Amino acid sequence: LIAFVKAICQALADLFSYHKIKLMTENNQAKKVGEIRHWMDQIKVARLKASNCTISIKSKAFLVNYENSICKAIKIQNIRDENKIDKEELEITIEQEIELKLIVKPEEKIKKKWQIYIIKD
Repeated sequence: LIAFVKAICQALADLFSYHKIKLMTENNQAKKVGEIRHWMDQIKVARLKASNCTISIKSKAFLVNYENSICKAIKIQNIRDENKIDKEELEITIEQEIELKLIVKPEEKIKKKWQIYIIKD
């Protein structure tokens, strides 16, 4: 019973966060970085096409799955630009492929097509 209640609470928290990010995006307080094109689970790295944003390892970031209305807070450990150079901050003006090493809970099942958003400062 405790596991069931815990799962329901987590689902409600995800749904609340999902709607909060959606509203923040509509109010220009959050920005979509890109969609995950490849997820490397063993090393927790997401490869995505990003454009028109500035992203930093200090950015408040979220993973969003629109199909299931799921939203998870994540931390960015490392950013690698299209030239495979590690950065702490990256300003992206034209679309480019980047890699983000993420800090996520081991039980998180991240997949392609999930979106990454950042909260604007």
